[in-house]
Amino acid sequence: MNILILFHSVTANTYFLAQEFKKNFDKLGLNAELKRVKDEDLFDLSKTFPEIAENFDKINSVPVASINDLIQADLILFGSPTYYGNMSAEMKAFMDNSVQFFSQEPLKTKKCAFFTSSGSAQGGGVYCLESMIRFSQHNGMIPISVPNSIQTLSSEISAYGICHTMGKISDDLKTGISEFSKYMLTL
Repeated sequence: MNILILFHSVTANTYFLAQEFKKNFDKLGLNAELKRVKDEDLFDLSKTFPEIAENFDKINSVPVASINDLIQADLILFGSPTYYGNMSAEMKAFMDNSVQFFSQEPLKTKKCAFFTSSGSAQGGGVYCLESMIRFSQHNGMIPISVPNSIQTLSSEISAYGICHTMGKISDDLKTGISEFSKYMLTL
């Protein structure tokens, strides 16, 4: 199975979630590829915000994804920071670029799941997840919802995906990500 974990991250919160998923797939003996969407502003932002500068090299060391990476994957995890209840402009631009092959339907029936980080529990994270889900639905993909048994492991897990509030990833959320990673492989 070809697994792509595609993310955009600025302050590294979404990057850390992507890493957590990768770690779990690696434990399961699967090779999940970590790729990021391009962010032209990240370097300039790193000069202004210390938390961005601290993690700039980690994020920037991850290869930049191409649209063809989506086509090659069997399972795609999309991760974006939440900006005003939506995905980031960089993730949206990446998704919008897929219009070049929309009519050929190469993403049809591919499984996908979603994760986000937001500034607060009321920061619109679920709306961000929903915006990414809409992209998958328009492309005929199969969004994987999180079953209740996994949702109950952490308050940062919804039916729509992982909705982390900034900061350290709790042990409960790590357990939830581990269980969700296993669950996705059963479908």
